[in-house]
Amino acid sequence: MTSTKQSAAADEVLPARTIWLHGTMGLPLAVIGYPLSIWIPAHYAGELGLPLATVGTILMLARLSDVITDPLIGGLSDHTRSRIGRRRPWLLLGTPLMMLGA
Repeated sequence: MTSTKQSAAADEVLPARTIWLHGTMGLPLAVIGYPLSIWIPAHYAGELGLPLATVGTILMLARLSDVITDPLIGGLSDHTRSRIGRRRPWLLLGTPLMMLGA
């Protein structure tokens, strides 16, 4: 791709509907993630008496597991071939699993 085509693609504005649809995919994760990062540490440290360093270490280890799982799931979804697309089967499977986990 030439630099002119690259700059034209960079200047292209996405429709608001596209931006909104992409943003709504992160909403369920934010609904689950914000309480975990705001309320859980305070509850564990205050009510349960765990040291904040311990709570922070546990939460850090949970996030570090994403270093392994995120590329694995990304690779799986990249190589998935179905009649409904590459990502939709994972979204359809992941949604009820996330609901059960939450």
